[in-house]
Amino acid sequence: MLKFIARYPFLLFAAVMLLSGCADTSEEVTLKLQGDWASAVFPTNRQEQHRMVFSFEGSTCTMINPFATVSGFKIRDGVLFKAKAPEDATTADKGWSAFRIVRLDNDTLALYPLDSMMRKTIAGQFPGLKSDTLVLAKIRRKNTFVPTSVSFYSSMCYGTCPSMSMEIGKNGSVRYFGSYYSEQLGGHSGQLQKKEYGALVEYIQKLPLKEMKASYEAGWSDQQTCCLVLQSKEGTKQYYVYGYGEEPVELRLLFRKLFDIPRVAKLSPDPLVKESSFAAYYFYQHFTRDEGFVPPDSAD
Repeated sequence: MLKFIARYPFLLFAAVMLLSGCADTSEEVTLKLQGDWASAVFPTNRQEQHRMVFSFEGSTCTMINPFATVSGFKIRDGVLFKAKAPEDATTADKGWSAFRIVRLDNDTLALYPLDSMMRKTIAGQFPGLKSDTLVLAKIRRKNTFVPTSVSFYSSMCYGTCPSMSMEIGKNGSVRYFGSYYSEQLGGHSGQLQKKEYGALVEYIQKLPLKEMKASYEAGWSDQQTCCLVLQSKEGTKQYYVYGYGEEPVELRLLFRKLFDIPRVAKLSPDPLVKESSFAAYYFYQHFTRDEGFVPPDSAD
């Protein structure tokens, strides 16, 4: 009996909730889910170390393991339904992956995949996982870093990875240059709303800065490179990331937020914005040549 409960804890949870009559509504569960949740580190089938991440924002769920799939989600009778692809969000339940919510509180999210194919996929990717139930912890703030500017650069890859450079000033001002496969091409400038800039700083303050290395490189070729330069009154921090999966998940989540800025910021074409003027682009050029780094003038 104990072995059965250990393997299928969601059944015990469901029974307790049914008897207690205190199950949250779908709206309450959706609100509690908001934010980023990460598993412990597990060895993968490629002898690497990765974490599984669920990130909830509004009605969108991103699952990272380490590649990201972004789609809609819904809650029904204590079950999280995540669309297998964005275009599936309006189809019947067969287009969704289902997870029983075993536990949800301020610090812990436990999910049991009801889809047998999803269980096999997860078990195949994470052979170190000892249970079918995914236990994730809420990602919290880890530092009090206050940036005076945030500079970001992404390269092309052997595919359609968007190449762009951008810099965000301490007041939310944005300078942006879109290159290959970016939705907006050329130089632009504009402004982030206070809420969006606050969310960006929140992601920066979730970074494990004390433990982070200056560079991370995946073990396969033809991948995208992302460079980040954080400047503050105390100094400059710069990070070089090639590929996906080796960097902290908090850094990958920050990159996702930065990739989204051209969409959410109010940008207008600006011929004065040149790609070579960005600190992260400058860092990328010098890092790949093993040269020292002295950032150019930052955004206001």
